Amino acid sequence: MGEEGLKTLATKGVSQANINPTILRKRFVIPLPPLSEQRAIAAILSTWDEAITLTGRLIDTLKRRKAALMQLLLTGKVRFSEFDGEWEEVILEDVAYINPPKPNVADGEQLVSFVGMADVSEDARLVNAINRKYVEVKNGFTGFQDQDVLIAKITPCFENGKGALVDGLRGGIGFGSTEFHVARAILDRTTPNFIYYHTLTHRFRSFGESNMSGSAGQRRVPTEFIKSFLITLPSLSEQHRIINVLRQCDTEIDLLGEILAKLTTQKRGLMQQLLTGAVRVQVGD
Repeated sequence: MGEEGLKTLATKGVSQANINPTILRKRFVIPLPPLSEQRAIAAILSTWDEAITLTGRLIDTLKRRKAALMQLLLTGKVRFSEFDGEWEEVILEDVAYINPPKPNVADGEQLVSFVGMADVSEDARLVNAINRKYVEVKNGFTGFQDQDVLIAKITPCFENGKGALVDGLRGGIGFGSTEFHVARAILDRTTPNFIYYHTLTHRFRSFGESNMSGSAGQRRVPTEFIKSFLITLPSLSEQHRIINVLRQCDTEIDLLGEILAKLTTQKRGLMQQLLTGAVRVQVGD
């Protein structure tokens, strides 16, 4: 019995569908191969399980390496040999516009991107956006544009790392949740990516959490914390060098993420084929 079959066994509860165990015991029938073939099937699927586990562990290792690199490179504790100038100590408000004015659009019917909190991931990526008319979102939402950094302000989204460096917005313009702070790099001082990577650091997230205000469940990071967050700033050329290294980390993590997704899909397909007998495993005597 596949997924659709299981759905027919679901009974409606107060707030969600539930599988009725009595019906399941009576009606859930599975094809059962010989024991030797069961063992062979289990061995095949365990190979995919091992690959999935190892890939997941490697992703976690690379994420930890990236976090360590951010700590070293963004603070100047590790420098590249071609650079030797002193770094400048600044607050974010010195190098970025914090919560700048919303973008204006002359035509209210123009489509812009809309980004909700669910559309950014906990590893600070933009994963989705929908098109909406400017007139529908110009009031009551946070406005931003391509290359702005979004930072979730409300608990637990902030602590969980929600945010994004947005790009490819419809018409270069976006609106979204009022629970976003926006940081826009002042381009003769810094780059969007340099600001973005600072917002991913443990230091930024932990300090922000300790500066939250409001009641339980509704605590938020205040604008003043973002503005006054202290960083050290190298030259633009050194910033670009740092960014290239961290981007390479992101590329490696993304590639492994794609491999993990493919392995998971392959395993699901194999389970469907092998556990239903659609594909049989030949077992020697």
